[in-house]
Amino acid sequence: MQRLKLNPFPNSQNFAIKSLFSFFASLSKTPNSTNFIFLNFLIKTLNIPKSRALPISNKFSRIKSLEKPETVRQFLHNVGFSDTHIQLTVTSRPTILFSDVDKTLKPKIEFFQHLGLVGSDLGKFISKNPSLFAASLERKLIPCVEILKKILVDDSNNEDLTRVFRRCCWNLIMDTEKSGLLRNIEYLKSCGIVGSQLSMLLVWQPRLFCYKELKIRHLVSRLLDMGFSTNSRMFVYGLVVLSCLNEETFGRKLELFRSYGFSKEEVLQMFRKAPLILKASEERLQLGLEFFLKEIECEKSVLVRIPICLACSIENRVIPRYRVFQIIMSRGMFKKDCSFPSMLLLSEGNFLQKFVLSFGDDAEELLLSYKGHKLETASLERKLIPCVEILKKILAEDYNNEDLIRVIRRMSWNLVMDTEKSGLLRNIEYVKSCGIVGSQLSRLLVRQTRLFCFKEPKLRHLVSRLLEMGFSTNSRMFVYGLHALSCLSEETFDRKLELFRSYGFSKEEFMEMFRRAPGILKSSEERLKSGLEFFLKEIEFEKAVLVHIPVCLTLSIENRVIPRYRVFQIVTSRGMLKKGWSFPSFLISSEENFLKKFVLSFGDDAEELLRAYKGHKLGSSFGEQLLH
Repeated sequence: MQRLKLNPFPNSQNFAIKSLFSFFASLSKTPNSTNFIFLNFLIKTLNIPKSRALPISNKFSRIKSLEKPETVRQFLHNVGFSDTHIQLTVTSRPTILFSDVDKTLKPKIEFFQHLGLVGSDLGKFISKNPSLFAASLERKLIPCVEILKKILVDDSNNEDLTRVFRRCCWNLIMDTEKSGLLRNIEYLKSCGIVGSQLSMLLVWQPRLFCYKELKIRHLVSRLLDMGFSTNSRMFVYGLVVLSCLNEETFGRKLELFRSYGFSKEEVLQMFRKAPLILKASEERLQLGLEFFLKEIECEKSVLVRIPICLACSIENRVIPRYRVFQIIMSRGMFKKDCSFPSMLLLSEGNFLQKFVLSFGDDAEELLLSYKGHKLETASLERKLIPCVEILKKILAEDYNNEDLIRVIRRMSWNLVMDTEKSGLLRNIEYVKSCGIVGSQLSRLLVRQTRLFCFKEPKLRHLVSRLLEMGFSTNSRMFVYGLHALSCLSEETFDRKLELFRSYGFSKEEFMEMFRRAPGILKSSEERLKSGLEFFLKEIEFEKAVLVHIPVCLTLSIENRVIPRYRVFQIVTSRGMLKKGWSFPSFLISSEENFLKKFVLSFGDDAEELLRAYKGHKLGSSFGEQLLH
C-alpha cells in the first residue's frame, strides 16, 4: 500500500485560485481611466455638467486630441446651433463629436437647410433628434422626405414638412418599407383620404402613418361601425380624433353625454357632424353641456344639429358673446333674425364687425361687455374705463373703433390692472419725452401695443441702446427703430449683425442700414440671407448700394424683386428707358406706379413686359383685363 503524501498547506491551491479570480474581478470593477483633457473640454467648453460629462469621457478614454471635437463644435456653431443646442446634442449622442464634418455632418445639415430648417430652428430640431445624424442620407432620409413631399400639398416653403419632422422624425431613420409608411399611405388612399385631406392628416397626426397596418384598419372599422362614410369629408377628422382616444376614454365621453339625456345615436350623430368635439377634455365638455343646457336652457336638438358649439371655449368665446347677444336681442338692435349659435360660429373679425362695430354709438358699450370677461372682479369704473379713455386720447388724431379694438385685444390682460400700477401712464409720458408724439405715438401703440406695458427700466434700456447705435430722437426713424428693437432679443440682434458681417459689411455699415431702414431687422434671418444672396451674388450689386438703400432687403424676393428684375433686364437691354433709372428705383415704386411707368407706358411691348412681370402667377385673362 502506497503511503499518502500529505500537503502541509492543504488550502493553498484553493487560496491561489481564489486570489487569481479576485484579482481579475477587481480589474473588471475598475472604472475606465478618465480622460481629463476630454473631460475638461466637455465641462469647460460645452458646459456639460460633470455628472453627465464623466461617463462620456470614460467611453472615449483613448482620445488624445481635441481637434475633431473642436472642429465639430465650431461647425455646429457656424450653422446656427446655440451652446445649449450643442450641449443637448452631444449629451444625447456624444459620438457626433468624432464625426467627419465634410462627409457626414455637412451633407445632412445642408439637406435640412434646403428644406427650410435654418439657424436656431435647425439647432433646436437636431438637438431634440440627434439620431438623425446616424441615418443614411441616400437610403433613408431622402426617400422618406420625397414620399412626404408628394403627400403635402401647397407646401412650397416646407413649413408643413418641418412640422411633420418635429412630431415624427424617429420614423425618418427607418426604411420606408419596414416602417410601413408606404403601406399605410396606400391604405388611407383606398379609404378615400386623398389630396388635401391626406396632407392635412399627415400634418395633424403624423404618428398615425407609422402605426401597424392592423391598428389603422381597426380604427377605420370602428368609424364605419359608427356610421361614418368614406365619402364624407368628416371621415378624416373622425380618424384623427379616434386615433387620439383609447376605447375606454371614448366610452366615458359617450356616458357623459348620455347623463345629460342624449341617446347613443344622438351622440354618434354629433360625432359624425363635428368629430373634433370629442378631442375636448371631459371637464371642458361637461362645462359646455352645463352652460348650454342648464344656464341658457338651449334645446338638446340645437346641440345635436350644431354640435361644434361645444368645441368653443366657454370662458373666452361663449360667455362673452352671449353677453353681447343678450344686449342686442333685449333692445331689438338687430333687424334680422339672429340665433346665438350663428353668432358663436363667426370668426373674431366678422363677429366684431357685424355685432359690435356696426352699432355706432353702442359699439363701445358692446365692446366693454364683450371684453369685460377678462375683468372678473375688477371694477369697470376704476380700471377698464380709465384705461380705454387713455388709449382713445393717444389714438385721437386718427381714432376709430377698429384701432381701439386691436389695441385692447393685444393688451387685454393689462386692462385688469390700475393704470398707475401697470406703468401705462409712465411709459406714455416717457415715450413722449423721446419725441414720439401725435400720429407716431398712435402708430406705435397700434403696431407694438405690448411695448407700453413694459417695465420702465426695460423701455429705458431699449431707448439707451438706440441712442448708442446712433439714432436721434429727432429722426422720424427713431420710432421705427424702437418698434424693431422691442421685437428682437439681444441674441437675435447679434446673430443678424453677424449675418451681415459674413457678407462683408462692417459693423458701422450695418448700423447705418438699421438707422436708415429699421424694418429690415424685423425680417427673418432666412429672408435676409435670401436677399443678400440675390443682390450681392446673383445680380452682383455693390454693397454701397444696399447701405444707401437698405429698404430693398425688406422686399419679397419671390413676389417683388425677381419679377421686377426681369422687367428691368428687358427695358435696359433694349434701351427703352430714356432716363438713367436704377434697379432700386424699380423696386421702391408702388405697384400702381411701377405698372404705369415701366410696363403700360411702353405700348406694343406692354403685354410682353406684363407677362415677364406677372406671367408666373397670372393667366391671360388678367393680362388682358389690365392692358385694357
